[in-house]
Amino acid sequence: MLKNSKINNVTVKRENGKYYAIVNITTTVKELEKTGKHIGIDLGLKNLATLSTGQEIVNLDLTHEEEMIHKYQRKLNRQKYMSNNYKKTLQKYYKWLNRKNNKIQNAYHQLSKYLVRNYDIIAMEDLNIKGMFKNKKWAPKLQRISLYKLVKMIKYKAEWYKKTFHTNRSILSIQPTMQ
Repeated sequence: MLKNSKINNVTVKRENGKYYAIVNITTTVKELEKTGKHIGIDLGLKNLATLSTGQEIVNLDLTHEEEMIHKYQRKLNRQKYMSNNYKKTLQKYYKWLNRKNNKIQNAYHQLSKYLVRNYDIIAMEDLNIKGMFKNKKWAPKLQRISLYKLVKMIKYKAEWYKKTFHTNRSILSIQPTMQ
């Protein structure tokens, strides 16, 4: 796949104490086989997603990572800014933050790839995530599970592999009006 790719640009980025090279390439992606199956997805807070097949995808258990992040945040708050101990604690904080982010990224990539590979038509409810953040009870949980990231991944992978992705609003606009 990379043999036939063209590199457009490279950007170096520093995030959480590490340097990353972001390579922007142009390539062609082979279409996946048509399966003839379709699925509906209901996103939620209790379970990450409930599929129309009845399968429930549970939220990741990130309590240990979040406890460690919270522990090192408290510890950083008590230390003198940019002292040697502060820098050591900051490295530990970044380690746990990266671990949490990588677990979420990995799980969402696996789920989105599974859905796009096994279903031709993917329908999902259209959530007003910004509006949900206004609810003080839901906001911390929404921040932890980052639903928008999952929706974005499913959407762009469906476009790559020429699969159909719909949300409630786009389904309503497709249906003919009854007179």
